[in-house]
Amino acid sequence: MYRIVEDNGELYNWIKDSDDNYETLPNDLTIGLFNGKVLLAGVVYSVTCKNICYITIKTASPKWCTKANLSRLFELPFEVFKVKVVKCATSHKNKRINRLLTKRKLREEGYLRYSRPDGSHERVFSLTLKELKNKEWYRKWEK
Repeated sequence: MYRIVEDNGELYNWIKDSDDNYETLPNDLTIGLFNGKVLLAGVVYSVTCKNICYITIKTASPKWCTKANLSRLFELPFEVFKVKVVKCATSHKNKRINRLLTKRKLREEGYLRYSRPDGSHERVFSLTLKELKNKEWYRKWEK
């Protein structure tokens, strides 16, 4: 059984210090996704303006990416922060996550050229609540 746990600070530091996260992330909410006591993924939710929430996901295991978990991680900011759009930016070099987000039919907004400190580009994906609920992979979260 998967469970979501709010972070005490350790998880935020683990995500922030990863290779993909090159600067301090605004931390409005950080959660961990666990299977028993095993950490599968950590997520930082950053509300950058009134209607937009950026999410940053760091994984410890590919087992986190079930339909129910993906649904919950994207649905949560709509419930908690009442935002209109959830966005995530990935390195253009990270083919695995880019393929996952493309396969899940998130809207690709484009590239931010040379936006990372190492000079690489970012791909930005977004999703609205209406789009999320229309996805074939979406599963309503059962509490």
